[in-house]
Amino acid sequence: MTTTRVPLARLSRHRIRTAAGHEVGVALAGAGMPLVVAHGFAAQGVLYSQTLSRLVSMGFKVVAVDMPGHGSTPLPRLPAVSMAAYVERTADAIDALGIRRAVFMGHSMGGRVMAELAAGRPDSCAALVLVDAALGRAWDVQMHSLRHRPVAWGAMAAKLVCDTLAIADPSDPGQTLRILSLFLGPSLSSRPWRLLPAAGALLAAPSSDEVLGRLADAGVATVVVNGDEDRLVTMESARDAADRLGADLVAVRGGHHSWMLNDPETLPAIVADLLNGTLGDAWQAAVAEAGLDPAVATLPDIERAFLTENALASFLAPPVEFVGAATRKPARYRWEQISPAA
Repeated sequence: MTTTRVPLARLSRHRIRTAAGHEVGVALAGAGMPLVVAHGFAAQGVLYSQTLSRLVSMGFKVVAVDMPGHGSTPLPRLPAVSMAAYVERTADAIDALGIRRAVFMGHSMGGRVMAELAAGRPDSCAALVLVDAALGRAWDVQMHSLRHRPVAWGAMAAKLVCDTLAIADPSDPGQTLRILSLFLGPSLSSRPWRLLPAAGALLAAPSSDEVLGRLADAGVATVVVNGDEDRLVTMESARDAADRLGADLVAVRGGHHSWMLNDPETLPAIVADLLNGTLGDAWQAAVAEAGLDPAVATLPDIERAFLTENALASFLAPPVEFVGAATRKPARYRWEQISPAA
């Protein structure tokens, strides 16, 4: 156990209306470089609140967006079963919040959404962090099997069960109950039919070859993070995506698909490492491109440069308050950073 001075950053939840008239649930905290986060299938933004609140201390204004049918974002009257619809709604939310440029981060399905968004709007993406993202050839093969071989659904169901069970941690029952209540409550026990369009979008999504190619061509600074025991998005998929993007790959040892829910300390620790390398280089380049000196720019300076004037995001995030010394556990998982293939 370590004792450190840490910021108390509680995510503030809101429902905003986009220019297209759609309601979108968002959660915000912090100040500085915007970090837009997209959650995985059947999840919601606040499910990651413990991890995201820790990222605030690294100079991020965290913005978690609920995708349609998840969390506080309702489904449209006639939900489109396409990945493009989820990308468009996320982009609309970013615009409504007044975010000009940001670091994009996405987990699982959210990783695919943020990859598509970064490929389509590379100038608005300072860097991209893909966490167990639904990309890569092995993932594409798996989706193809589900579309054409009904027997493959049995294997997928087994993987989903195993991943859900992996969230349970006998050594920390309090954390397990908290995560399961957030995960099962809004997503599965209440109107589970809202998840059907998202499932259809994943199944119907085209091969990830095209989006990975556009990302590589755009030169978006990207880091791929993946659990090496993930049964849904395997390390094979993660390596393939990282190789094609020329991106660093971070292998989380013993991590399953939702490892960051078990331990809120590991992802922030990985991000801290990345800020000393690829992610830090992208941060400084983005700040310099905004006309600021990275060596002296303050968090308010950076926030003003990356948000529009009178941006909604400026008013929705509560002030960051600091408390005295607080006990923080060390990261549970170990990780290894692998440089891109030559």
